Amino acid sequence: ACSRAVLISSGAKQIFREAKLPRPEDLKSMASLPAKVDCTICFETCSKKDVDALPCGHVFCKACWRDYLLVKVRAAELRQERHQ
Repeated sequence: ACSRAVLISSGAKQIFREAKLPRPEDLKSMASLPAKVDCTICFETCSKKDVDALPCGHVFCKACWRDYLLVKVRAAELRQERHQ
């Protein structure tokens, strides 16, 4: 709940920018991916519907990407709290 409150009050764009993360709308089009792809973090083979791809072409399963985003957003929140 705290993470969500900070995200809403700070603005999603600012949180993503401070965490140096691409915004969801900046992710690569999934149309160009094959039906099965390997996650570049856990190396599991996943169906296209279970992955996200960055504009640079790196592909992550949704579980790895979610965990990574949570860590980055929490780090940005901590930096922001220190500056308040």
